[in-house]
Amino acid sequence: MADIDGSFLAVGGDFLVAELDGHLAGMGGFRRGPGGDAEVLRVRVHPATRRRGVGRALMTELERRAARAGRHRMCLDTATNQPEAMAFYEALGYQETGRRQRPDWSWTLVFYAKPLHRNGVS
Repeated sequence: MADIDGSFLAVGGDFLVAELDGHLAGMGGFRRGPGGDAEVLRVRVHPATRRRGVGRALMTELERRAARAGRHRMCLDTATNQPEAMAFYEALGYQETGRRQRPDWSWTLVFYAKPLHRNGVS
């Protein structure tokens, strides 16, 4: 991530970095999307810290901050070649909103969304 300020903060978003036992464990951010949406980007959890709640904590805080910033819905995408990511977002309450394929892709892009409420998550 070379330009967190320009890619996230300066465009109405936020970016988080998670540490666990003094080591980088994960990251993720959102930026203002169309309408009242928040577009989630760059969510990553270090393989050594997966299944310890880091990703869930990141997403929960991103949702809280997006709602506080006046966003109404979180939107993101992942791909069918990342079934763990698909299952993760679905377990957090994200609903699939569409798919996109191209002949030169060996995967399908999957779009998800989740409504937010003023007090945080839905």
